Amino acid sequence: MIAVLIVISLAVTSLYAIKVFLSGNKMLGGALLCVAIAGVPIALWPETANRLAGVVGVGRGADLLIYVLFFVVIGIVTSTHLMATGFRRDITELVRAMAIETARFPPASTCRTGKESKAVQNGPQGQHLKHEILEQETP
Repeated sequence: MIAVLIVISLAVTSLYAIKVFLSGNKMLGGALLCVAIAGVPIALWPETANRLAGVVGVGRGADLLIYVLFFVVIGIVTSTHLMATGFRRDITELVRAMAIETARFPPASTCRTGKESKAVQNGPQGQHLKHEILEQETP
């Protein structure tokens, strides 16, 4: 009875692995699919795991399964980290582009005159304001 439940869960995992693989994450999808496919004979014939463990050099089949799952988890964590890093980079580029696109400069009518305008013109954006004032004054 437990073997049937394990095979059903491995079938669901295989479907999810195919979805992940087709969505572009080839490494994660491929690893999940390999584990799910390899898990079916082990679930149906548990002594297979012991024989396979002996071939690999591990004492028991259960230990072999734990080692395989460890590597799968490491792969998932690495894949998730790389994906999150890519998302952060994409968001940073998007925010920068939006900030540049929506940047506004104060209109010339709000510029100060006299002594205050010299202080503004000497600031980092003073040249821009100076050009903006000159453009409005010339007909």
